[in-house]
Amino acid sequence: MWRDGNWHKVDVTLTKDADGTVRSKEHPHGLRLSGKGGTKAKSLKAAQNSPARDLVTLGSGDGSVTLQWKGALPEPELNGTRARYHDAVPGADVIVEATRTGFEQFVELAEKPATADFTYTLPLLAEGMKAKANKDGSVTFTDSETGDVRATMPAPVMWDAATDARSGEHTNRARVDMEVRDRGEGKIDLVVTPDPGFLTDPATKYPVTVDPSTSALANTFDTYVQQGETVDWSADVELDFGNPGTTNPNGTPRTARSFITWNTSAFQDALIIDTNLALWNFHSGNTDCSAQSWTIGDTSAPSTSSRWTNQPTWTQFHSSTQTRGNPDCTSAQPDGWINADVDTLVQTWASAKATRGHMGLRAANDSTAAWKRVNSANNASNQPKLSVTYNYRPLDGTAQQAGPPFRSHNDVWGVNTLTPTLRDKFEDADGDLVSGTFQVYDAATNTPISTPAGEGLLVSASVAPGSWATVVPAGQLVDGKIDKFRTNAYDGTHYNLNWSPWRTFVVETAAAGVPTTLQPGDSYTINDPALIADPAKVEEVLNRDGNLEALGVLPRGSPSSQKSVETKAAWERTYTVPSTRFPRGRAPEKSGFDKYEYIASVDECVNANDSDNKAGYIKNRFSYCQETLTVMPAVKCGLWPPGCYLQGVFISRNTLIGKGKIGGLLGGTATRYVEFDYNVDVFVSSGDFGKVGAKLKATLECKGSWAAGVPSEAKEEEACEPGTATGRSDSPSQWKVDGDTKFDLWSTAPRVPDVANGDQVATGLFTPVLEFTLPGYSQALPAEGEEGEVRFDSAAYNVRAKLGSVFPDATPALRYDKSDTSDPAAPVEPYRGVAAVADHVGDALENPGSTFPAKAGKSLPGGKAVQPMHRLVKSAGALELSRYEANRRVVSLTCNRATMPGHPGTGLDCDEFPMASTWEGAARADYEGAQYTDEFSVRYINSDENQEAGSRLGAWYDNDRILNNDAFILVIGD
Repeated sequence: MWRDGNWHKVDVTLTKDADGTVRSKEHPHGLRLSGKGGTKAKSLKAAQNSPARDLVTLGSGDGSVTLQWKGALPEPELNGTRARYHDAVPGADVIVEATRTGFEQFVELAEKPATADFTYTLPLLAEGMKAKANKDGSVTFTDSETGDVRATMPAPVMWDAATDARSGEHTNRARVDMEVRDRGEGKIDLVVTPDPGFLTDPATKYPVTVDPSTSALANTFDTYVQQGETVDWSADVELDFGNPGTTNPNGTPRTARSFITWNTSAFQDALIIDTNLALWNFHSGNTDCSAQSWTIGDTSAPSTSSRWTNQPTWTQFHSSTQTRGNPDCTSAQPDGWINADVDTLVQTWASAKATRGHMGLRAANDSTAAWKRVNSANNASNQPKLSVTYNYRPLDGTAQQAGPPFRSHNDVWGVNTLTPTLRDKFEDADGDLVSGTFQVYDAATNTPISTPAGEGLLVSASVAPGSWATVVPAGQLVDGKIDKFRTNAYDGTHYNLNWSPWRTFVVETAAAGVPTTLQPGDSYTINDPALIADPAKVEEVLNRDGNLEALGVLPRGSPSSQKSVETKAAWERTYTVPSTRFPRGRAPEKSGFDKYEYIASVDECVNANDSDNKAGYIKNRFSYCQETLTVMPAVKCGLWPPGCYLQGVFISRNTLIGKGKIGGLLGGTATRYVEFDYNVDVFVSSGDFGKVGAKLKATLECKGSWAAGVPSEAKEEEACEPGTATGRSDSPSQWKVDGDTKFDLWSTAPRVPDVANGDQVATGLFTPVLEFTLPGYSQALPAEGEEGEVRFDSAAYNVRAKLGSVFPDATPALRYDKSDTSDPAAPVEPYRGVAAVADHVGDALENPGSTFPAKAGKSLPGGKAVQPMHRLVKSAGALELSRYEANRRVVSLTCNRATMPGHPGTGLDCDEFPMASTWEGAARADYEGAQYTDEFSVRYINSDENQEAGSRLGAWYDNDRILNNDAFILVIGD
């Protein structure tokens, strides 16, 4: 037991102090007995009229309990744990037996009393308690304030001196009446009245012992039940189990079973390593000295109300055959310990986190040879013992860290060495030394690093609980790489069942490079022609400042700087095609011209006057390019020291040349396509861009959409998608050697070309992307070019090709030249010019008021991109045909007016502007309002030149894929 800061062995042997008082040497509750005092009474009645004196005191202060005796007390005779007060009353001794948990008090009558009434009173002082008698003869003590049950005193019994030869029991027993008188303030009188009939029965063999069971006020519990017994035996100093060989009056055997409640709080949820149940066996019924089996079970809670007819429930777990204590077998089986292994049962209690474990003991069979009597917890010596060797698993780690310097930022630990220390602290409830198992993984690939133990495992030395357990993953880490680790504890017996959470750390041996405000993944897309032409200046500023703010350039995605070049709308720019490419309405290639007139080289794109426009340069309907300067810094942000640093730079001038197409892919009727040449002209590739494993991938992304009216089965992903030429991935150094790659984009129409299906127009917004993959960087670094636009169509009315693709981001213009006169004597065939049409259109655009029909304030469209004409295709539908015919009808009526200059114009054609093939034609007033009345011009001109101009216009419509409603203008040259 623990007292005064030290452990003391329990010893309840009684000893006498100098002042005559008696005490137990080392009692858990400080048991004290009275010495000699008072004058001996001449009779029991006289003694009962005497003042009460303290007989036994247990505990101290408010929690003490004192049992008193009325009458004198002689000098006690001490014998080990027993004190006998001889003739405390005539013919009777008062006996006090010290037990480990308290005491027992008896009155032993040496002979039959002189009178049948042997009633005596035991005053009890128990401050803060109330007492109440129960129907079964027991007494319940409760807290006077809370009403909580503090203790239960079993019903008192008495027995005579007779014992059964085999069982050793006192079989002649009787109940004792006990009246409870609660006088308040913790003063209680127990009035004990032995059965007069038992005392006067001739069969009663003296001495008779009267046991009021006052020891029940102790604070531990065990008991036994016996068939035929109806009283509580939890205060007895022994436990019995088996068949004693005696019977009850009704012939049933007096079989007994015992129950023990253990305090299991100490090993709740522990792992049980070994156990031993030890019982002091002082009597057994095995007259043949054979080993007899007995069993141990898990039971429900026993109590003071447990009886043979009200036993705890039972589940058997263990058994033992150890047997001791037979008086006939003293040489082989003297009194001693019998043991049983109860590991499984105790583990059941521990796993259930039970604070109390309830154990049952019984013989394995009903043979009288299996009868056993063992000491109970109330006995002064050799009480039941349950030895448990257990271990708690070490607890989870509480402080995973990596260092030096052992500091983190946003839950990432930064270390400044390739041989960092990983550490954690582990607690262990048993105080065992603990070691840590550390598992280290590459965070990017989620794979273990190489370690001697495999699987990224490193094991620390054993340390005291709460101390740092450390490991060093030497030779396995890479500068700038992100790793992670987790921990598990081991106490030499058991592992913790859980891994800690992963903890991330990054190795950064030093901050190299220029400090920067940029973040990883920031890039610059520059379209300022002055900066594109001077990448050395860009590199100089970046390496000096860590950014390009001094040049007025911000990272892509940031608000545009003042030097950024913006996108020009289609109405802000045009491309012009001379009508001479289409003599007699023929396709250009049939007259010796190039079919497309694509941009021929990177230099042509670079030298174009608007290639720096964010949307790119439109040479013609089929030829597009964009030029940008890509600046990709390699940026690493570290914790030690905090900040971001340039680790290299990649600068390249990128040229994307687009090639629209006349006709479908491989001559098909569904898939429209466009091709691109892409050139990456590397100016510089330094630092991390030069590391082995660095990659640069060039791709062309496209976001497609369908125009209104496209059949509903059209799939969004098929509006614009990569074809077979998808770019290239290579090292930056290889790109410097060869910067060329190719792309193509496809658009698949849902239906074949047919007027009923419409033009099935799809628009693709394309963006070139450079994606960098660098060793030691957890993410790819993208750099985008500018966004361009391509249009795909399936126009069934297009005579040249029903499928095609063009770049629509400029207003198309067809040029008629005033100097383009006819030459009937030209070689091969007469040459037909368009000078007459050029003169007419030129006058109509420059001086519309001078044209016929006359109208004040006349203003005609078609000469500027901001006021274009729109094509009207008469074969596109009934509405278009009706509008076209209306245009022709108004022109015919006007040309036949008598006031028409040159009327009747014999041998000439009546030319109109805007043309009948536009929505702005002569009948516009009939559809859009009277304000457009006479908003056109007609003139009698040379018939051949008028027909030639019309043929060239029609061929241009088809060749350049000017669709119904497309805007266009006419340009008049000299």
